[in-house]
Amino acid sequence: MTATVVRQFDRQVQDIVRLAQKPTLQALAYALRHRDVWPDDFTWNYSRTDCCAMGLAARLWPIYCFSGMAPTIGELQKVFNLSTMAACVIFFGSEQHSLLFKRQETTPDMVANVIDHYLARGELAIILRFFYRNFLQLR
Repeated sequence: MTATVVRQFDRQVQDIVRLAQKPTLQALAYALRHRDVWPDDFTWNYSRTDCCAMGLAARLWPIYCFSGMAPTIGELQKVFNLSTMAACVIFFGSEQHSLLFKRQETTPDMVANVIDHYLARGELAIILRFFYRNFLQLR
């Protein structure tokens, strides 16, 4: 039982160190999957920019040029070093929403999956994936 407690404590320390540093897409994907690192009063709602991945980033890293409760796409581009298209696909065109699903059905894990896909395969891959899921599947 003691080993389990030590592992849990070690994971919490790693979470704090990871999130305390400059924002990265890896850290945001991690935070999206681990609600225990979310601010206590943060509630997920993909339909609102202050309550989705953008809002979570603003709450976790408020000192990194985020204006108000939710950053703009321009701010996200600078902080995460993204192109406009990549930022829009990650933060506005997540894995399952848009034309196929309601925005309310988009989960934090779905956004984290898009971030992971971007990190593993690059910008072109997420753009093609987005267009395939939203346009080609409709035929």
